[in-house]
Amino acid sequence: MATSFVDQGSIDGLTLGICDGNFEYNVTTSGIIQSDNYPASYNPQTSCTNQFYSTADGITFEFQSFFTEQHFDFIVFRDSAGNDFGGQSCSGFMDGTRVSVDSSRLPISIFFKSDHMEETSGFSIVVSGGYDSSNEIANGPCGSQNFVDYNYYYK
Repeated sequence: MATSFVDQGSIDGLTLGICDGNFEYNVTTSGIIQSDNYPASYNPQTSCTNQFYSTADGITFEFQSFFTEQHFDFIVFRDSAGNDFGGQSCSGFMDGTRVSVDSSRLPISIFFKSDHMEETSGFSIVVSGGYDSSNEIANGPCGSQNFVDYNYYYK
């Protein structure tokens, strides 16, 4: 069964935890999504999903701060067609990374997964309305689609 999201309205101007619940947010200007306990270490064996939509031409995610256990604690982006991007390629130290998704792929879900071994400071990601083709998700560091199917995380 797919994840069911509860609409929380606009994320604009807010700072929210990715593990606060399975929420859906509208993005017009910008807001921030963070790992639990940020900037302290996130919890082990985390599995959290949020979804974002916008009436803009897309959404851009800017990793202000991003540090997770390389290859084991990561983010997966899932577009409206069910295509997954990221996984192990979207982990480790990625400060300054920008990922942009055009409106045809909205809504976009972000799934964060951590294992039980090593927890680090996690992440703080600015979520902004607007598409930037120079940061197209498929062409960046989180653009990998060459990984195990993560469908079971979206239950």
